[in-house]
Amino acid sequence: NASISQEQLKKGKNVLLSVEVKHDKSGEIVRAKGGLVKQMKMPEVREKFSLLNGSSCPEPEEPVFGKRNFIGRGIPQMQVRLVYDTTLYPKRFMGGPWLPKIFVDEFWLTNDQLVKLNTTGGNSFESQVHLGLMSSARWRFQMHMEASLEAQAKVWGEDSEEMLQMRDLFANTNPYLLIVTMVVSVLHMVFEFLAFKNDVQFWQGCDPATLNKYLSVQS
Repeated sequence: NASISQEQLKKGKNVLLSVEVKHDKSGEIVRAKGGLVKQMKMPEVREKFSLLNGSSCPEPEEPVFGKRNFIGRGIPQMQVRLVYDTTLYPKRFMGGPWLPKIFVDEFWLTNDQLVKLNTTGGNSFESQVHLGLMSSARWRFQMHMEASLEAQAKVWGEDSEEMLQMRDLFANTNPYLLIVTMVVSVLHMVFEFLAFKNDVQFWQGCDPATLNKYLSVQS
């Protein structure tokens, strides 16, 4: 049961939770940190007005994410993953015993799973920690996707709210539908490239008389 004070929320800082796993024989400890409370942009409601009569429009108001207003959101369930690797490596590449990777899995965290917190009263919510295993292949895939999303956020200027909406798309959409959509998009790009290539080859193979005739028709 986690209790968050008002001062922590008013400061606008994230609250982290540290997880440790200790080996019984060697005494080695691996650690991981994850966000228990995250500060995210709070949507601002902007009302629309009609330029003709100056009254409010009947259309629904669109929430716009502000730049200064933030709201704390608690994570009710934290997924702690211990990465295991069953790959057989050559003996000459083995440098000795190594510690497994442990991390807090927030890749599939969706917007509807977060608990909104306020700065006016006491906030108390239960945060459950689940410890599980994850294969090294899946871990590498998630790290690659996470790096891709972060790179897109830096290029396009997306904030944490838009990133959550993107993750909602991946988490709540049927994976087969996503695969079909990606395949159709790739095929569409291939066909467009082939059509452009055929146009270029056609005009490169035309004689000057045909080109002059086409230009005269266009003019």
